[in-house]
Amino acid sequence: MISPSQEEFLADQPDKIITVMPFDPKAREAGIALVRQLQEKLPQVEIIFGGSTPLGISGQNDLDVNILSTPEEYEKIKLPYGEQDYKTYMRKKYEFFNRILGLE
Repeated sequence: MISPSQEEFLADQPDKIITVMPFDPKAREAGIALVRQLQEKLPQVEIIFGGSTPLGISGQNDLDVNILSTPEEYEKIKLPYGEQDYKTYMRKKYEFFNRILGLE
């Protein structure tokens, strides 16, 4: 049974189909490798690998990675990606993940 506030929250959500996939160990391996690479490049920030994948449970097999920084640190680290338009960045990001997950 859900509470009235949960019911209200769900009523406001758009109709979107979400597919829950069986856990894929390759996704966790890719996430750990990605976090390790990020930590080497950005030792001054906190990097969190969250969501269902690091827990080894079913989900969307996506990588939820948060990089926590101060505004000053953010200004320093955003430059390498800031020169690309968003569409190019997203295409490269998905190509990278597909390659390391062996989906190509």
